[in-house]
Amino acid sequence: MIGIYKYQNKLNNKIYIGRSINITRRKWEHLHSPSPYSYFDSVLQQIGEEAFDFEVIEECTAEQLRDREKYWIAYYNCCVLDNRDGGYNLTRGGEEYRSEENPWSKLTINQVEEIIDKLANTTISMEELSKMYKVHRNTISDINRGKTWSWLHNYDGNIRKQKFGSSNRGELGTNKITEQEALHIIRLLEVDPRSLAQISREEGINLNILYDINRCKTWKHLHNYINNIRHEYKLTNS
Repeated sequence: MIGIYKYQNKLNNKIYIGRSINITRRKWEHLHSPSPYSYFDSVLQQIGEEAFDFEVIEECTAEQLRDREKYWIAYYNCCVLDNRDGGYNLTRGGEEYRSEENPWSKLTINQVEEIIDKLANTTISMEELSKMYKVHRNTISDINRGKTWSWLHNYDGNIRKQKFGSSNRGELGTNKITEQEALHIIRLLEVDPRSLAQISREEGINLNILYDINRCKTWKHLHNYINNIRHEYKLTNS
């Protein structure tokens, strides 16, 4: 079944909205193959499936999934960027497909990560890469230019023209961020299990920004922590 599904916590009514071209498989993955980067998956593993009500709220075509996911996340106001206590979605939805679940993709996440690494750190031609992974050369070119799978890296534009490790990569890579972006970072620091270095690398956030916010040196008016967000959040929620 293709469509949009909803998990709702029976105790606090918090909601998670997801989309899939195979909802049955996706439900199994949440339980048996959780993502280490998913806030909802971590909660589901901690308190168990029996703590949630599950339902399919809309069937649609694969082409409609992104728009409908965005609609339902807004409808239930369950994105932590807009309602910190309302749900488990870390984004407002509608993003580019983030795995081989994309019905038009011929590559898995692992294969794309390998391609990105080879684009960044080797001189293997795009023609050779297309043959290695049995895809059209344009597929490799689109990855290199950030037109597809851009969520897997923090390069801004052409991978091969940039050095990996720049401190100013991505939308949140500069020292100037908005209040909304700061709130998003605070929530990541609270609930995301990744290290600060991983978050910096994978989300494109300047590491110094993460350190300063976590150590309560900046944006203190947005929260009630004193010295260290991660440490204090764990103490109060353990």
